[in-house]
Amino acid sequence: MSLSNRCLKGLKVENGPMELNLIYFGNPYHEENNQQGYIRLSCADNHLCKDILLEKFRSINWLNFNDEEIVKYTVPGGQYSTRKVFADLMNEFMLSDIRYPIKPEEILVISGATMICDLLSHVLFDEGEIMLAHSPFYHRFLNDFIDRGLIDIVSIPTMFEDSIKAELKVELYEKAFQKAVSEGKTVRAILIVNPRNPDGGYWSLTELKPIIN
Repeated sequence: MSLSNRCLKGLKVENGPMELNLIYFGNPYHEENNQQGYIRLSCADNHLCKDILLEKFRSINWLNFNDEEIVKYTVPGGQYSTRKVFADLMNEFMLSDIRYPIKPEEILVISGATMICDLLSHVLFDEGEIMLAHSPFYHRFLNDFIDRGLIDIVSIPTMFEDSIKAELKVELYEKAFQKAVSEGKTVRAILIVNPRNPDGGYWSLTELKPIIN
């Protein structure tokens, strides 16, 4: 049996960042034990809430879980109680001024960023369409969106020699957009990651509004 055309196209996607990560995992830097090791700059691990998460996990009596819910299919899109927690969190802390609060039934819970990106690449894009993304960005985005979705990601630089701070420049987005249009391509979406990965900074609303507008 031969492979599908989609699979053959996906296999041609460059996987440079992932190969570099394999090198990193084979010899990671450690301040005391391995000062000659590699430092990974393509991905940021969030340790800010590690103590809170571990405390919560260790306080749970895992024997109280419903075995049927663990080993059998559950409600598509996530349990209502889980979706309600996310809705309440966003409505209270992120969207307090929104006119129509988010409802739990409007939320889809998916396991992991890779699965989410892959899903979006299929439902929002047709093959060959373009997404603009500020760079540097999380190294897996290239594969998460392109391997199966077969879209194109155009990087918009945000770090420049004359500045020590990442900066969103509308003119660079406009230039990339117009270039795509002149080549007969469709720009379907702009990817905004906030807080940013891998540098750990964040965009303010003042910085984001010009891009959104």
